[in-house]
Amino acid sequence: MTIDKDTLLIVKSDQFGADEPDLGAKLTQAFFACLLESGSLPDEMIFMARGVFLATEGTPVLDMLEKIAGAGTRISSCGTCLDYYDRREKLVVGVPGTMKGTVEAIQTHAKVVQP
Repeated sequence: MTIDKDTLLIVKSDQFGADEPDLGAKLTQAFFACLLESGSLPDEMIFMARGVFLATEGTPVLDMLEKIAGAGTRISSCGTCLDYYDRREKLVVGVPGTMKGTVEAIQTHAKVVQP
């Protein structure tokens, strides 16, 4: 497994797509599975807005995110978002982040991806 030091992945939703929740959940799980299978992971992942639900208790992608973090990808979730959704105490993967940290990550990575 390699870490692409140039890449930052920002996840802003707990599902891919906006119309069908069941489909969105399946697409989200498929995305993280394919990311793991690709053999190349982003240097950092930041979860924002409803994306923080993917890094907290009850997440359907917990095993995959733990593998991604274990391979060396830094994972953080927006602290303001965690507080807004009352999820800070339920964070299970990564650490709470700040907007300052998000801006710095965007400025220091050559590729910022938002699936």
